[in-house]
Amino acid sequence: MADPHSYGARVTPKLALDLEAKDTITALLTGSSDGVVAIVRISGPRALELRDRLFHKKRAGAHRAAVMHLGHTLGEDGKPLGEALCVTFPDTASYTGEPCVELHGFGGRINAQRLLAAVLALGARQARPGEFTLRAYLHGKLSLDQAEAVGSLVAAQSVEAARQAESARSGGLTQALEPLREGMLSLLAETEAYLDFPEDGLPAARMEAQRMLVTEVMDQLRGLLTGHTRSRRLLEGARVVLWGAPNAGKSTLMNALCGEGRSIVDATPGTTRDVIESRVVWEGMPLTLLDTAGVREAQSNIEREGVRRSLEEARKADLVLHCVARDSGVQELQDPPTREPPIVVETKADLAGPARPLGADSIRVSAVSGEGMTLLRTRMMQRLTAGGQAAEGGVVAATARQAELLETAHAALKAAVASREEQEPEEVVADHFRRAANAVGEVSGRHMPAEEVLGAIFSRFCIGK
Repeated sequence: MADPHSYGARVTPKLALDLEAKDTITALLTGSSDGVVAIVRISGPRALELRDRLFHKKRAGAHRAAVMHLGHTLGEDGKPLGEALCVTFPDTASYTGEPCVELHGFGGRINAQRLLAAVLALGARQARPGEFTLRAYLHGKLSLDQAEAVGSLVAAQSVEAARQAESARSGGLTQALEPLREGMLSLLAETEAYLDFPEDGLPAARMEAQRMLVTEVMDQLRGLLTGHTRSRRLLEGARVVLWGAPNAGKSTLMNALCGEGRSIVDATPGTTRDVIESRVVWEGMPLTLLDTAGVREAQSNIEREGVRRSLEEARKADLVLHCVARDSGVQELQDPPTREPPIVVETKADLAGPARPLGADSIRVSAVSGEGMTLLRTRMMQRLTAGGQAAEGGVVAATARQAELLETAHAALKAAVASREEQEPEEVVADHFRRAANAVGEVSGRHMPAEEVLGAIFSRFCIGK
């Protein structure tokens, strides 16, 4: 089954990307429409022309780079919209790497939309999600991993996630990968150089030197992958599913974990029919807690659908809490279909009666008395942060795309070593080196990924970024 966190597993609408940046694009910057000031960004070859047609400076003279000028803007009908500020960024100093203009007008939805409509009426095109950052990548202002970090920074749900995204935006991963990529290209070049002289072959001393370099590069790739799981969960959040039979105490436990009455609690079995979600942030990690329908032989179509959704959520979860009620006289019909072993939780520990034999790793809790709740939370965070810490300097493959590419490079180098040991043709070894170098180059965008991959990356951005 495909990893649901894989960028290749997500269904993303195909975008018609303007990879040559021919259009002049515009958008209302995120969050400005309801504020005191509305900001409209214009970027592209006609940005300065549209500025001069739309904005009239109060004082005569040329626009100075990165300096606010006071004036007024004109609406679609050519009449003044009101006082505004304008700042121009030349391509050498702009976010996108092309001429860029920002217009700062009166805030509020109506004023913001009027200002944006005036720009569109002059021939600019509404920017697509992430298109400003895509242009920054296309013009060499950001590497692809830095561009991904911009999206992560905007979407950060905790201080720690924001700090990690900002660290990634500084380009540490690209800097760490560049010497590794150069090493792979060196391996490829040397190996290919001897393909024209098969009777000579690669000298034994060079063969050993290559083996040592491959081992070193593989170790460094593995180091960059250390901490990826924790990093991804910090940036994207983790999904925790509460699973069990009807009346297993899932809803009561859900309310205790999220600190509010999110789920309806009743003694009648099967109260929860749909998936109930609640979002919390623990120790800097965003969590989505999911209370699911009790799993049993379905008595109706609606209950059957609830069980189906429970199964689906358990398969996708980062962690499953398998809830077993202390007062339950029947064992669950099935264990959750998890990728990782669940945490078994004996609920209703405040009730009378002997504890059930659930295993040494199970946790007894009472959402009523609070017994075991601190231990459960600690155990949950231990499991969710078990992806390891980042390598020295905080450099880590932060996204699923980056991790998959580094895994591909690592596997290709491992295959190259195996091909040598099995005395396969050197053309095969060279092909493995090439695949490894291309995969590492694709992390930062040195090796241009396919258009659909770019579309998948930037379509997750908000409009205006």
